[in-house]
Amino acid sequence: MTNEAETVKEDMLIVREDLGPESYTLIAAGDAVPAHLADLPRVRRTEVPARKSKAVRVAS
Repeated sequence: MTNEAETVKEDMLIVREDLGPESYTLIAAGDAVPAHLADLPRVRRTEVPARKSKAVRVAS
C-alpha cells in the first residue's frame, strides 16, 4: 500500500490555528496536500471571505 499525497481539485485553505487566528495555507487546484497538513481541517477558498487590508499609511 502506498501513501500518495492527495491532490486537490479546487483551491483549498488549510486551517492553521498554530499560526494564529484566521490563518490558512492555500493549496491551489491541482497541487498535492503536504503530508504534515493532510489531517488539518480545510475549507474551499470561496467559503472564506477576503480580509480587508490593514495597511497603514505613514506620513513623510
